Amino acid sequence: MVVIALLGFFSDVVGHPLLMASFGASCVLEFVLPKAPVSQPINVIGGHMISAVAGLTVVTTMPTQWWSMSLATGVAIMVMVFLRVLHPPAAGIPLIIMLDGETWSYLLTPVVIGAIFVTMCGALYRWGMKKARMVR
Repeated sequence: MVVIALLGFFSDVVGHPLLMASFGASCVLEFVLPKAPVSQPINVIGGHMISAVAGLTVVTTMPTQWWSMSLATGVAIMVMVFLRVLHPPAAGIPLIIMLDGETWSYLLTPVVIGAIFVTMCGALYRWGMKKARMVR
């Protein structure tokens, strides 16, 4: 997929990771089910941010154990549901953060920048498809 390739390329260019496993699943929703509630920009960006904050909060305040990873994931899901920004691929981010021992800089790169990039690429794709249909 072009979006994942571009994120990987830009990661090499800027020297910061911009790829996360959840972006692959986000691309499925963004390009295959663009009208689904979980595919909306606020859900993609908000879901990733909420999950990252949950994971980072727990990893900086508790030991990385099975129960704390479960807590971080559960909190992320509950907050996404409560704020109506559910994005299922983002639910795995607390696990990534805790297993890798990430720091708060992970919130900006790759989480926020990558989620915005995936969302923008999806919007650009839909705009292009709409224009192509109008030409016919």
